[in-house]
Amino acid sequence: MITRNELMQVFRGRGDTDVGYLEAHSTRFLNTYHHFDSCWDRNAGTRMLDIGAHWLHQSAVFSLGGYQVTATDVPITFGSESVQSVAESLGIELVSYTDLSANGSLSAIASDSMSVVLMAEIIEHITFNPDRKSVV
Repeated sequence: MITRNELMQVFRGRGDTDVGYLEAHSTRFLNTYHHFDSCWDRNAGTRMLDIGAHWLHQSAVFSLGGYQVTATDVPITFGSESVQSVAESLGIELVSYTDLSANGSLSAIASDSMSVVLMAEIIEHITFNPDRKSVV
């Protein structure tokens, strides 16, 4: 069981991360992980793509839980030394994109290399339909 303390320890002393935001939302991050993990059959895979990972708060929880996380976000976020430090310490691969709505924005990731796609921290920011095929 991953604890709030364990999660907070990952980010303590790393600089840029918004620790106040992490403290305020850590229960949600942990609940998301515990709910998902209790329903997911790990035999189906543990490769997770976290789209819109920002400071890696949710990515860190899944990494601590044994998932192999590839995190995506805009270059300015992943240029942060604290984000790079957290990613390196947890083995999180960072892939940046400049325009998520553009075709090929995630082309650096093989099309069937992930078991799960997580968009827990971005959905409210999407201003386009990510599934253009469903648009009538």
